[in-house]
Amino acid sequence: MAENAAPGLISELKLAVPWGHIAAKAWGSLQGPPVLCLHGWLDNANSFDRLIPLLPQDFYYVAMDFGGHGLSSHYSPGVPYYLQTFVSEIRRVAAALKWNRFSILGHSFGEYTGQELTGPEYGWEGRIGAAAPPFSPALMRSAKRDERVSQRLTTVPSDLRQLPQGTQE
Repeated sequence: MAENAAPGLISELKLAVPWGHIAAKAWGSLQGPPVLCLHGWLDNANSFDRLIPLLPQDFYYVAMDFGGHGLSSHYSPGVPYYLQTFVSEIRRVAAALKWNRFSILGHSFGEYTGQELTGPEYGWEGRIGAAAPPFSPALMRSAKRDERVSQRLTTVPSDLRQLPQGTQE
């Protein structure tokens, strides 16, 4: 284990995959309910170093590095970094840890990727939580549209903003 390990860290893991290994870090109680921690895009498992010690320690937390991130192996040349590839990594890690049921704590892209497991094709059972969930393009477009509508309403003369007489709300 590294000298500057995060407080409460109990082990660093290397899980074998066809292209090398997935690196991960573990905290908490081995007997506790499992929680897989997923980092954001272009980040790594170290993003959980200061958060995990603040959470209840009766859970077993494993923060993985997605392929090509942190201490995990990069994919073979020509293999793209697609969302579904990362979902497949989550499934490989869960299988290696012998987890049939687990929760996910995701940060940004990690939360978004974890949500993909909730599709019926995966049969995943568990809970998902977000630490700073991502903003989807659709959500951002909707927020901008609402802001534009709000700005337009404030520029409409007050007599036009009132309902015509005889109408009800």
